[in-house]
Amino acid sequence: MGKFYKPYPFSGGLSIASSRRGTILAPPLIPPAEVAEDNPAALYVNIKSYDMDGVNDYIDTGVTPQDLGINGTNNKTIAFWVNWTTWATNRALVSMGAGSSEADLTCRARSGTAGQYRLNHWGTDIDFDVAGSVGNWKHLAFVYKTDESGLGSDSVFVYVNGSEVATEAVSFNTSHANNIVIGRNVVYDDHYPDAFVDELCIFNTNLTAGEVSELYNSGTAFDVSEDHSKKANLKLYYSFNAGDCTDDSGNESAGTNNGGAFSTTVP
Repeated sequence: MGKFYKPYPFSGGLSIASSRRGTILAPPLIPPAEVAEDNPAALYVNIKSYDMDGVNDYIDTGVTPQDLGINGTNNKTIAFWVNWTTWATNRALVSMGAGSSEADLTCRARSGTAGQYRLNHWGTDIDFDVAGSVGNWKHLAFVYKTDESGLGSDSVFVYVNGSEVATEAVSFNTSHANNIVIGRNVVYDDHYPDAFVDELCIFNTNLTAGEVSELYNSGTAFDVSEDHSKKANLKLYYSFNAGDCTDDSGNESAGTNNGGAFSTTVP
């Protein structure tokens, strides 16, 4: 659900109609297939998100970082839309790994002040702020790249709404001890957020700034599995449009929903 396919193309041309006042020339029709090629969101309708109540709702993806090829120091990109209903400290949006030095990778609220985030990995944590996080959709993306020549080390890049907001020279060693979870801290087995998430993507490569901007798409969702330039590296994709935790990447890593609802509140 939520995917609209390109119709058979036709030849456009001038539409000619006669009247008592003469011949009327109408502008040529643009074939829908051509519209879709210029704008990947043109034939995609985003209809569902995942709604967590802040009490005990979460998704167990059923896969570990190793299953997706993003464990250890492997390059990786994690991206999703989020809209908080109520902000609370420590609540985790996406979490993986284990509770030891550099083995954890968790995006969570770092304080009780709305919009103060932390990308946690039991080492040099990356802090960043996102204004307007409660009641508004924001697109977050985290890119880990090994041997970043500009910084002389492995590095993490944080993007909000397609723009880079933080960079840190840091080495990850993401553990494959636990399944990746959405809406819970994998280390503490709790810290549930009261928020919506949507269009969650995990790539086994480091997206460039341009490719993150492409993913953000000026705030309009599109079928990442069909139209993103790095779709071959897409290892997990939850659009939630089917009203379940279907993996739309084609890798069949369907998650297990634990209590959450599927909402028509979407970016």
